[in-house]
Amino acid sequence: MGEKYNRSGTAFVDAVRLRLELGEDLRRKKAALGHGNWLPWVEANERVLGFGHETARLLINAAAKFQVDLEYDEATALQIGRQMWGNDKKWSNRHSGLTGHFEWYTPQEYVDLARNVMGGIDLDPATHEIPQRRIKAEKYFTEKDDGLTKEWHGRVWLNPPYAATLIYRFVDKLLAEIKAGRVTQARNQSGARHPSRLAHPQLHGHPMV
Repeated sequence: MGEKYNRSGTAFVDAVRLRLELGEDLRRKKAALGHGNWLPWVEANERVLGFGHETARLLINAAAKFQVDLEYDEATALQIGRQMWGNDKKWSNRHSGLTGHFEWYTPQEYVDLARNVMGGIDLDPATHEIPQRRIKAEKYFTEKDDGLTKEWHGRVWLNPPYAATLIYRFVDKLLAEIKAGRVTQARNQSGARHPSRLAHPQLHGHPMV
């Protein structure tokens, strides 16, 4: 199941299909374990699975709502992805900006604080044109640019895609660019929306983050 979850961080339509399949796998596992055994099993296997109770619940609910074995076009897959994570609803300001399967737009106050502390934002390596109206990085990479394949320079604002597997890849990239001396300052937003178990351990206490 963990391998399937990791594979689902690739092409969008494939990601939705794989996560629906995973939801069905989880539903069967839950039924097989019997009453009282499900939550302990998820907790014991969380590191292998790559997710915890809440993600498991959302995946099971999505598999129950949508047919797993159908071929979906991109537009339909987008709608399923939004509903799968509850992103089709209007969120409070504390959770504002969830607009799609992997996208989370940060509240303006956090952007302003980061800009004031760093003195500016030279690069946003994981973004979209819409949030750049507020972030106003000197340079930015969208999904089409694939920021993981580019060099990062200067003061970086990092708000990784909202998927655990991609978050780790972007955080690893940030650490590599800091080590290479190309990134001088950085603000990593991933820890603000995930439990501490998903925060990259090497970021804690780093003088540039």
